[in-house]
Amino acid sequence: MIAAAPAEIVVSSHVDKVRLTEEEPLTFSVTIAGPIHTAPRVSLSSLEGFQVLSTGQSQQVQIRGGETQLAVTLQYVLAPTVPGKHTLGPVTVEHEGRRYQTAPIEVEVLPATHEPTPPKLTPRRLPVRGGTVL
Repeated sequence: MIAAAPAEIVVSSHVDKVRLTEEEPLTFSVTIAGPIHTAPRVSLSSLEGFQVLSTGQSQQVQIRGGETQLAVTLQYVLAPTVPGKHTLGPVTVEHEGRRYQTAPIEVEVLPATHEPTPPKLTPRRLPVRGGTVL
């Protein structure tokens, strides 16, 4: 009997924005989709310049032609720690003896905004009755 080759899965990653300020959170998502029967091993190579605030996972199951397709999305809510250009990833996924890797994502973090400068007041001349304005 010939063993069937493991079926291919698709791995992708994305962010909800590529430019943000130090004050804004960033959502970094990794999606693994295909005929997944065992939990894949996921490795994040770099989140430098960010702190993980929270993580989450969602799943979607579809049955196509008698084959079960699973899509797992891992979400990381990140807080920038320093301004500048940062690279997220690549993300590596190992599943049934195969290794998949996403492309790295470039993100730019801008310095935090300062308190708004109050508008300059323009002196107004008021009408004066019976006197002089100094």
